[in-house]
Amino acid sequence: VLYTPQRLPQVDELYAIVHRAQTLLPGLEQLALYDHFSSLALVKAANQGPVIVLLSQQNTCFAVVLKNPGITVTIPLPFVSEKWLVESGDSWRQAMHTARKAMRNRLVMQKIKIAEPINPQDCVLEALWKKVVKPIIDALKIRVSASEYRGTDQLTVCLQPSKGRHRCRVWWCPTGRFSDLPVHAASTQRERCSDYFVSSYIPTLGVLLNARQT
Repeated sequence: VLYTPQRLPQVDELYAIVHRAQTLLPGLEQLALYDHFSSLALVKAANQGPVIVLLSQQNTCFAVVLKNPGITVTIPLPFVSEKWLVESGDSWRQAMHTARKAMRNRLVMQKIKIAEPINPQDCVLEALWKKVVKPIIDALKIRVSASEYRGTDQLTVCLQPSKGRHRCRVWWCPTGRFSDLPVHAASTQRERCSDYFVSSYIPTLGVLLNARQT
């Protein structure tokens, strides 16, 4: 909430409404508050594959990986900055806008300018691979086979590229500026994220836990 002298009465009113909802309405005790998860809940979240939470802050960015059985690993991302995330997000949105516009032009049979050899989206995807996905892959020590992931010795084997169902299933949970970028599509001319992972996205850890219970 933005605090200004003009908005203080509205802010106070908002907090009063939230407090009444937390107090009077069953099931809304955590309304507008951070979720709290037990160790058992974290185990359940990662029992079908790692959950990778991407966190961006002004001074540092890192990934928190939830592994089975209940192991949490923090992976620094030293080459990722808030400025780079903002610029890359803007570049990606502009590239997608240009691509959609080009597709519409083709559908109406209009002449379009031939794309330049180096596309902005390729630069974003390559930087995502080098700065975000590859450091995470290097840090993860899990088996490739999803069926073997639930074993007890999966933390001793380095991840290798694979195909089809032999790839590891992961759930990406991007936060902040990471939400603007297609982490699952990170790639270079030789390697790509999909060589290693079958990717899914979740907005919060709580959403994944709720989905597992239904």
